[in-house]
Amino acid sequence: MATICKTRWQTVDGSPRQRWLVEWRDTTGQRRRRQFEDQAEAKRFHATLELGVAPASTGSGGEIIRFTDAALEFIQSRIKLGREPSTWRTYDRHLRLHLEPLIGEEDVRALRRVHFHELQERLLAKLSPALAKAVFVTARAVMAYAVEREWRLDDPAKTVRFKRSGRDQARIDIPPKADIRRLLEAFGAAEVAAGAPPSRAFMLVRVAIGTGMRASEIRDLRVADLKLDRTPAHIEVTQRADQWKRIGPPKSRNGRRTIPIGPNSPPCSAAGYHYARTSTARSSSRPRRVP
Repeated sequence: MATICKTRWQTVDGSPRQRWLVEWRDTTGQRRRRQFEDQAEAKRFHATLELGVAPASTGSGGEIIRFTDAALEFIQSRIKLGREPSTWRTYDRHLRLHLEPLIGEEDVRALRRVHFHELQERLLAKLSPALAKAVFVTARAVMAYAVEREWRLDDPAKTVRFKRSGRDQARIDIPPKADIRRLLEAFGAAEVAAGAPPSRAFMLVRVAIGTGMRASEIRDLRVADLKLDRTPAHIEVTQRADQWKRIGPPKSRNGRRTIPIGPNSPPCSAAGYHYARTSTARSSSRPRRVP
């Protein structure tokens, strides 16, 4: 919060002097001050600080910083920090398709809470509630980056809550186990009728239904991750493969976890099928002994 006050002193020859002093703290908490000869000029500067616009001394330089330019620099900073491609690609898609047409030309130092209330209403008018909230979160991230770069002294989007009615949230109906079992039987009916072994796609569907694993985790699921000799038997999720087929660690700390499984669960069936194929291939490749 900025303050303004009048200061008086005398020079060496005894002449009275006075100035108007404005004091504030920047985004790092450092105390700053600036003097003005004119009270009106000091009040204008004080009003600018109250609105959250960073003064020239904090590095903004007085130039216009468009929201689009700030967002592009924000995305580049996330790339340099090693964020997942899916994360910064989502930021870029939100910017190009939704944020740039609405507030792309606005100066980030001139944006106020009312602008983000209007942005929220315009997003909800043309997007689904879930997507509108995701785009609004991206706008918040850009404004937080503007504060980090000291283009602003405050974040007007931080205090704007996203208004979403509970009626907009879709109800999730989980099918009963009997329906899931019939779904799996119908999915593998053609293979069973043909007398063929279960296909890879069928086993992956069984694993997904039986464990609830993410698609990226199933893409990198290995037989070594199935700890069937442990008590209880479980799957260790230690890495993932993204949609670009790049293998790496999970995106978050909670991504490393263990999933308990039963002896008749789909992962055990998948492991048994894998071991059966492996043992068959090994036995067929070994030379037979001639008695």
